[in-house]
Amino acid sequence: MTLRMFSELPTVSATQAAPSPQSSPEEGDATMIDSITCVVQQRTNGGVRDLRVDMTAGGLVLTGRTNTYYTKQLATHAALDVVDPQSDSGPDRLALTNAIEVC
Repeated sequence: MTLRMFSELPTVSATQAAPSPQSSPEEGDATMIDSITCVVQQRTNGGVRDLRVDMTAGGLVLTGRTNTYYTKQLATHAALDVVDPQSDSGPDRLALTNAIEVC
């Protein structure tokens, strides 16, 4: 994954975040990671420094640094909205670990 500056990121809404059915799994994962990164940066107004979104066997991991717990919470909800905006729970839902450091 290539890290990009916030100003270089395209504008993406949560409804555009789902990969198309023709995408391969790797392309779908990359699209989802890019979408999550964009939406988190938008919703937190760039409040998460060094934001990184990783896909692991256990789910998604958000890492970075922020000044407030509120911004960390916004990042969690933004990522969850991209992953599955319609569902609150379920067996197919990805696990999300928010490892953003508040400092």
